[in-house]
Amino acid sequence: MKETFYFQHDYNATQDPKIMALIAKCGLAGVGMYWILIELLHQQPDSKIKKETYEDYINFYGRVDYENEQVLNKLKQVLNKLKQVLIDVGLFVEQDNFIFSERVLENKKQREILSKKRSLAGKKSAEVRQNLTSVKQTVNKGQQGKERKGKERKGNINILVSSELSNSDVVSSEQNLTTPKNISDNFFNNEQDRNEKINLLIKKNNWPEQSVKQEIAKFISYWTELNSTGKKQRWEMEKTFEIDRRLATWFSRAAKFAPEQSRFINLDNL
Repeated sequence: MKETFYFQHDYNATQDPKIMALIAKCGLAGVGMYWILIELLHQQPDSKIKKETYEDYINFYGRVDYENEQVLNKLKQVLNKLKQVLIDVGLFVEQDNFIFSERVLENKKQREILSKKRSLAGKKSAEVRQNLTSVKQTVNKGQQGKERKGKERKGNINILVSSELSNSDVVSSEQNLTTPKNISDNFFNNEQDRNEKINLLIKKNNWPEQSVKQEIAKFISYWTELNSTGKKQRWEMEKTFEIDRRLATWFSRAAKFAPEQSRFINLDNL
């Protein structure tokens, strides 16, 4: 399945001084062009594009079908101005004939950090499960040995007690990996877990696939917004965060704004 990368779109982005400066100089059309370019930069492996390509994108997405030469000349002036304003206000950086965004670089950096955390959690989970299996096998052998007599029986009992303690410790570790926090972390950072949840929502509720994916994208964008320090995401700031309950609430509210779709979803199945 093709990987989809959800990047954060701040709900108060229009209050950013840089965005405000862009609106003042180029209007809302400038903001639309900015977000198009942000999407394109996220798609680049090195998160940057040549300045010539940058200008071509603006010309392409800013084109209009007019035959009036005066209108076309005016549009050309507007687009040329926009190319420079986006750099002048600090939304994009020009360096060595390339254009990039600090915002995109930070987004990808955070994504890499979360990906490493996910990988580490997966390895730890596998180790715990492997240890748990080994301990259970040892426990079974110890239980069989309880029927033996003398020193052999005594030795097996000691092994059994030791194994039971180890089993308890491993079970505890296993349970820690299935806490609401870890389940939520896997949802936000593990595409496989997220896709399983999406498929489950579609299957159980008969909601249109595209509608579910759109709401999931909004859900992720909202809850993964970084705090002012840039170290924690919104969901991590909550005292408790149960992903299923949060999704149920989110889709319940979404249904209120889409009454024609609400009949397709059964929130009890979330």
